[in-house]
Amino acid sequence: MRPALLLLLGACGSDSGAPADAAMANDAASDADPARALVPGERVGPIKLGARWADVVAALGAPPAEPVVLVRIGHVTWPAAGLEALLTSPAETTLTDDAIVIGAGATAGAALLGPALPGDTRQTIESVLGAAPEVYGGRAYYPIGLAVEYDDAQRARRVGVVAPYTLNPAPPPMLPSAGLP
Repeated sequence: MRPALLLLLGACGSDSGAPADAAMANDAASDADPARALVPGERVGPIKLGARWADVVAALGAPPAEPVVLVRIGHVTWPAAGLEALLTSPAETTLTDDAIVIGAGATAGAALLGPALPGDTRQTIESVLGAAPEVYGGRAYYPIGLAVEYDDAQRARRVGVVAPYTLNPAPPPMLPSAGLP
C-alpha cells in the first residue's frame, strides 16, 4: 500500500485534549479562502471531505496521472499543487463522477493556511495542537480529523485530513449474532 493511503486510512486515535489554540487555528483556517484552507475533519484546500469526484476535478482540473483504484478505493495526486485525495467509488477499478472523497492530503508545494502544514516542525504543530494522542509508523493522529507524517528531521512531510473520530481502546463485549439461534 502506498504511504499516502496509509496516512489517510490509518486515522485512529482518542480524545485529543488539544489546547484551545487548536480550535482557534481551525476557525482561522475555516475563515480563510476555502481554496487555501486546511481544516481538520473538513478539507484540504479545494478538496472537501464528502465531495464528489466530478466536483474535485471541476475545482482542480484533471490529475496529471490516472488515479490508482484498488477495490473501490482510489488515490489521486496533483503533485504541482501539493494535493492528494482518497475516494471511495461504486466501481471496482475506476473513479466514477459520484465517487466520494474520504480523505485529503497536502504535501510540499501546497499553498494553504491551517494549524498544521507540510514543512512545519513537530514543535510548531504541537504548540498549536498539543502532542498527538496516537503516534504510529512516523505519523501523528489527532481525533479532530488530522494526521501528520513526519520526516527524519521532524518536519511535516504530509498532512492528511479525515473525518473526526473517537478511539475506543477497550473493544465492546462480543455478542451473539442476531441471525443465529
